[in-house]
Amino acid sequence: MPTIINMQSSKDIIIKAHLLSEGTIYLPPNIHLPFPVCRSTAGPGAGAKMLTLTFRHHTVKLQISPDQNTPLWLDHTADGYQLLRNGSPILNSLIPVYVPFHAPNQLFLNIEPKCIHNCRFCTQNYLPPHITTTGSHKKITHMLLQGLQTPQIHAVAFTAGIYPNTQEITHKMVALTQLVKHHHPTTPVGVETYINSDTELHHLQKSGVDEIKINLQLPTSELFSQFCPTLDYEFIKTMLQKAVTHFGKGKVCSNIIYGLGERNEELYDAITELAEMGVVTTLRKLTITPNNIQRISEITKKPLKSPDAQRIITLAQRHKTILSHYNLTPKTFSTMCHRCGCCDIIPFVDF
Repeated sequence: MPTIINMQSSKDIIIKAHLLSEGTIYLPPNIHLPFPVCRSTAGPGAGAKMLTLTFRHHTVKLQISPDQNTPLWLDHTADGYQLLRNGSPILNSLIPVYVPFHAPNQLFLNIEPKCIHNCRFCTQNYLPPHITTTGSHKKITHMLLQGLQTPQIHAVAFTAGIYPNTQEITHKMVALTQLVKHHHPTTPVGVETYINSDTELHHLQKSGVDEIKINLQLPTSELFSQFCPTLDYEFIKTMLQKAVTHFGKGKVCSNIIYGLGERNEELYDAITELAEMGVVTTLRKLTITPNNIQRISEITKKPLKSPDAQRIITLAQRHKTILSHYNLTPKTFSTMCHRCGCCDIIPFVDF
């Protein structure tokens, strides 16, 4: 791997940043995992087969590629697994992790695969029906109650597309949260959703939701208007501010995606603005897939390239500095992406 200069990050952080930048891994035919490969219906790489790996105290999720020319390969060793890049070992003592519910040690369910919004980077409305079919409320409830019996599950989270409207999604999340709290009152619950009113926030908080993610998605209103034309950028900020009054500082988070032509300074400004509210940003690298590449390219008018490891680490370091200034940390979260850590470099967790 190329050397990253002027960095104080450990070797492991540099490796994780490279893995996130490359994003895909090839599993040779001789590799037999001790569990079935999982597929997510939301988040980065939605619809693709994914492999989650841990090394030391770091976790990363990579999309499984059928192309044997993919630089990253998983390989067997006498003691387990190692990671190869272009045939050379770069990481030993890897542990593949079974993630049946989207995130390690969490029951993270996508309760609605359809969405009335059509953000250009999102793949949710473009996945095959056999992948996205979530099922009836009865089926979701059955999955939830069964999953809660798994000893490794320590938290529950719900995400959803918005269909037919935010009120209906809020109603479903309230009912499911009440079910969790009835059977497992101490299990933390997080929700990732859009919000249309203070009343919806109130209902979620009263139902027992502990943490909430409302995604601002992009660092500037200009990019937002291009990629999320049916949503209101300033209104989302208002709902984030109101969410902090309901759930508290350090219990509200928001995705900001990078890799769409923004400047680093624009990202820092957005992270700072949210931190001033008490909101912890999830800084999320753009994932390019066959389901979104054309729609994104129609806007960017140029070839898409994944952010490199140098930029990923530079952003993560500044992210940590900003959060520190506002006495915020992702470690206050027990659910969702900050607890998972598979798709991002998480300040205070990874380094």
